[in-house]
Formats: sequence, structure tokens, C-alpha cells
Amino acid sequence: MLGALKSALGWDAKPVVPPPPAPLPIDVLSDLPEHLRNKGESEIVDYVFKQFCDYGWEYDVRQDFGTIIIGTAAKYNPKDIQANCKGLAMALGIVLQKLGIDCELETVREPVMGRRFVVQLKRFIDPRVTGNIINQYGQVMRGYYLFREHHALWVPRARKFYDPMAKAKYVDIKPFIAWELIALDEAEDNFVSTDGRHLFHRSADKAPGEFYYYTMEEIGRKDLKTYSKVLKSKGFTPKKQG
Repeated sequence: MLGALKSALGWDAKPVVPPPPAPLPIDVLSDLPEHLRNKGESEIVDYVFKQFCDYGWEYDVRQDFGTIIIGTAAKYNPKDIQANCKGLAMALGIVLQKLGIDCELETVREPVMGRRFVVQLKRFIDPRVTGNIINQYGQVMRGYYLFREHHALWVPRARKFYDPMAKAKYVDIKPFIAWELIALDEAEDNFVSTDGRHLFHRSADKAPGEFYYYTMEEIGRKDLKTYSKVLKSKGFTPKKQG
């Protein structure tokens, strides 16, 4: 009877043991499989890079602190998985440095007042973020992204950049550049491409990843001379259109 009473009151219930905390991303990503532990640096870097890119990060253009997402900041929240190109590259660098691999966070494209650029990427680390350029038909152009600057991780021994945001390795970012842009106003909301063919206008709407959308339009023939003069005044000579 007394045992039944204790059970009813919960006095004899065993204490609930909370589950162990999930391992930190830094620990998961720096834990190499046995077959790689005696391999060369290039194989290790390529393996870690792939695992890092597929880890499930989300993109946020405002967040550039890699220590937060990787779990090396003072406090870690497993829901904090958002970072921009700088934060992602920094986090990858933290993993590689833990493995004793020399690497450096580098600014691949410096921010320049009155300038932007558009890259064309086959892949992006966050599949929700498909692009932030809207064409003349109102459609988001998949794989096109407008930036002010860009960061990636340089690995000296490999002599190349490892770019988690783009899920790509390269020596030079130039092949990814679709358009170079020049601002038409002090607010830097409107741009013309240096080839003299397109205008880009910032929208009030935001794309996934906290990008602003930019609408793109072709420059009509009657306005070609006007924008050609603008570009020449800024030191650019557009190529003739065929």
C-alpha cells in the first residue's frame, strides 16, 4: 500500500537524466576517419572542406563571426548556423588550424566605394539562397549573386582558395565574375554594368540570406550613348555591341 502511494506521488520515480549535449561542430569536423590520419595535407583539406560544405549551414549576409557557428565562442547554440562568406571561411579555418594545417582568411575582393560585382555560381552552401538578381520577366536568375566584397580561405600548401559559400576551390575568382558594376547615385542603389549593357536597381525586398533583391534590365539603344558617356567619365570604355 505504501509502495503504491509513493508511486502515485512520484516519490520513487528515478531522476530524469538529461541527454548529453550534442558534439560541437568544431569537434565533429576535425575528427578524421582512420584512413585519413596518416595521409597528406591536400587529402585532409579536401576531405574536411567537403564535410564542412555539406554540414548544413545557412547563409546570412550580416553574420561574419565564424566562431559562433563552429562552437568556439563563449556560448554555443546549435540553432546558430547562419554566416556569410567571411564567417564560413573563418569557421573552416578554425577546423583546419585545429588539425595543424596552415591557412589564412583572405579578402578575395576588397570593398570599393561605388563598386559592386555579380558572380555566377553553380552551387551555393545554402540551397534556399538561389540568387538575388531578378530579370526583366520578374524571375530570380538562379546562381547569380550581387556582392560588395568577398572572402575565402587561402591554403598556402595547396596554393588555392577554399570558398565554402560557393562550395568551390579556385586560384582566382575572376572566372566567376558575370558583371562588374558602377554606381549611378551616391546612395549606391542603382548601377550600370561596365560592359554598358545592363542596369541594376536595388529593391526594398529581401531574398533568403538577407540579400536585397536587385532588378536587372537591358539598356535600350536610345540610352546606350548616355550610359557609355557615364562609364567613360569613370574610366571604363564599354565594348561595342554586335
